[in-house]
Amino acid sequence: MERYTECPIGEISQIALQGSGDYEINVEDASILNINYSQNTLTINPIAKGITKISVYDKITKNIANSTVTVSYTHLTLPTN
Repeated sequence: MERYTECPIGEISQIALQGSGDYEINVEDASILNINYSQNTLTINPIAKGITKISVYDKITKNIANSTVTVSYTHLTLPTN
């Protein structure tokens, strides 16, 4: 899992996990994003602008992975004339 991830609001991101498959997953501030876990994949659904941390603890190997997630507004590209 990357140590830093940026996710625009409204764009769902997925992160593949490599490990035992038996995880404890924590989000520091659940008002910023929702996390769903299924089949070794974390699905990140950003819901509010801000910065939070995700922690994934592998209960079998005892490894911990942490990532800081910045949720921003969707980038808008304007045409130039």
